[in-house]
Amino acid sequence: MKDNVSVLLALDLMLYCKHHVVAVLFAIHDFSANGGVKLQLACTQKPLTFHKAKPFLASPVKAAQLKIGQGNTDSAKLHFDPRPVETRNTPGYASYVRNMIINYKGLHVDSVPLVQLYEPANTYAIEHDHVYLANSASENFLCDILVTDITPEIAPNIEKATRGQAGNPNGYAERCLRMHASKFGAICRARDKQKMAENLVHHVRVQPAAVNHGRLFENTALTQFEQQCNVRVQHGVGMTVSLDKDFI
Repeated sequence: MKDNVSVLLALDLMLYCKHHVVAVLFAIHDFSANGGVKLQLACTQKPLTFHKAKPFLASPVKAAQLKIGQGNTDSAKLHFDPRPVETRNTPGYASYVRNMIINYKGLHVDSVPLVQLYEPANTYAIEHDHVYLANSASENFLCDILVTDITPEIAPNIEKATRGQAGNPNGYAERCLRMHASKFGAICRARDKQKMAENLVHHVRVQPAAVNHGRLFENTALTQFEQQCNVRVQHGVGMTVSLDKDFI
């Protein structure tokens, strides 16, 4: 019985092989006679699409109409708040979060997504809300950060505090408060005044090759100049603020 089955299987395989051989020979003859090859795509040549998401053309389902399992359709029994029960709806919690986010934004350069929930303050309203003061709020602010009302006693202190400007953080802070001679050309040529104002108050430290070379060999050049000219040069000069125009 097993021998008969083996013989039948062998005959079937030979029959299929003969069909394949005949098909190959016929294709070779047709190519040599007519110069054409008839090809068909195999079943595995077509890209599969079962793993690709189909487009969803209907409108999204509202959260109130979601069916969350059987027996959980009562929305009053569903609670998605991750906070403990005793901390929910705490009086003043919304104001606490708002103050914390606004203070973080005022003290840090980076931001947090919750900032988008609160509108920016109306600075013009703050400016005109205290008209009974001798000076406006902006004038008092500029005076407090030593931008205006520079006296002959304050100017030397600023120069001393900003010495070694490249490696002194006070130098970068002062550059955001005043206009410098190196910026006058860019200010005169600027077309987008708003962008230029933002660049002036937010200093970006650049590292070009020429500036790095000057910082590296500045002390060497000053020492050689003193030796050749027999003079004494002060190293690490700070910023000199104009007494007449204190914004320069």
